[in-house]
Amino acid sequence: MSKYILHNSHGFTLIELLLYLALSTLMVVVLGGIGVHVLSARSKVQAEAELNYNIQFSIEKMRMLIEESTAITSPDLHATSSTLSFTSAAASQNPVTIDLFNDQIRLQEGDAQPVFLTSNAVDITKLQFTNATEDASAGLIQIVMNSESHNPAKSTDRQASSSVTIAVASLLSP
Repeated sequence: MSKYILHNSHGFTLIELLLYLALSTLMVVVLGGIGVHVLSARSKVQAEAELNYNIQFSIEKMRMLIEESTAITSPDLHATSSTLSFTSAAASQNPVTIDLFNDQIRLQEGDAQPVFLTSNAVDITKLQFTNATEDASAGLIQIVMNSESHNPAKSTDRQASSSVTIAVASLLSP
């Protein structure tokens, strides 16, 4: 009697298939974890960039307006307030008022519509102006601002915050 041995070289054994599935699953899990981490880091970087841009823009705009002011009307000398009011050389823009409204910095120039210096992607949690003027020839305003990225879901990958303190001098009219 002859023995016929069948060799099937065209398929996979059950062990080979199970091993392939286990390795494939492991690779998908590892790559998925890396992908989630990359997306989370990207979201955090975007939140920090948006926050930094808003801070830089609003501070620079306030600095420019204060430097061009002719008189500081609020806060009073050596006082602190959440609203800054001053007069500008352009009479049509008077009074110029900067304050905090719904977690955004609002600028009002005369009778014009108010504009916001920060976007709704950022929440300003503190805006404080101190009139630190010492003599009548120059005004000195200290600005303290705390801000954080707008994150209603309290997601950890969108958390970013910043605190800024700056002093701005203006030449007041004699």
